[in-house]
Amino acid sequence: MTCSRKWPPQPEPPISRQSPYSALLGFEIGAHSLRATAATNALDHEADIAKVQEWLGHANISTTRTYDHRRTRPEDSPTFKVAY
Repeated sequence: MTCSRKWPPQPEPPISRQSPYSALLGFEIGAHSLRATAATNALDHEADIAKVQEWLGHANISTTRTYDHRRTRPEDSPTFKVAY
């Protein structure tokens, strides 16, 4: 009977923390980037910030507000639409 295991045992390859999409996109993207993009996208599409906070598991709403870029976009500024 032959054994299919190699001797001496070979070390296991390290587990990749990289997204499988990195190869498709041509650049590295991690789980945190995907999570941040999903949170920002949800808030940009008028999701309730309390629901996003719950979804992300944040204890403090100020942590979730870092993903809320709606007030920092120039088109949302009241002076952006002023014609000179």
